[in-house]
Amino acid sequence: MPSPPSSAQLALTRRWMIGGIAAAVAGVTVSGCEWGPDDDSSSDGSAANQNSARTGTDPDDALVDQAVTDLLAAQAIAAQAARRAPAAARRLRVLQTGYVAQLELLGSARPDAAETTPAGDATVAAALTRARAVQGTMTGYAGEAASGDLARAFAAIAAGIAQALASSGDTR
Repeated sequence: MPSPPSSAQLALTRRWMIGGIAAAVAGVTVSGCEWGPDDDSSSDGSAANQNSARTGTDPDDALVDQAVTDLLAAQAIAAQAARRAPAAARRLRVLQTGYVAQLELLGSARPDAAETTPAGDATVAAALTRARAVQGTMTGYAGEAASGDLARAFAAIAAGIAQALASSGDTR
């Protein structure tokens, strides 16, 4: 007969359930919006939107591309650190799982993401440092996004990384 889950396991499960629900809601919200010059709600007269109308590009596209690049790099560092330090692999699995979900949220679940090789030797400390940096970057992207739905998605990604860091024991 299996033993009942510990309170730490229940807390982690609750966090992931709440985070999963938030990510699903954000995913549905993001997938239902149109980013770009054809979207009438983005015509607020701002310089960024006027420029996107002239050039045919959406300012949020660049943010999404950069966010995907940031998440892929962080994912690669966490994966390499987990391979180099098997004892820490469980701590890093939470971050790695989160990165996969966050990339899916941004519409970029690429199979080659795990094959990205980070520069230098990745350590657990480097993976946690990169996660904290990406968390701050996503918060900044949330403030820069022209689309409210995209801003909420970036904020949800930042919150998810914060949760993963907390559950991995990182208290910085």
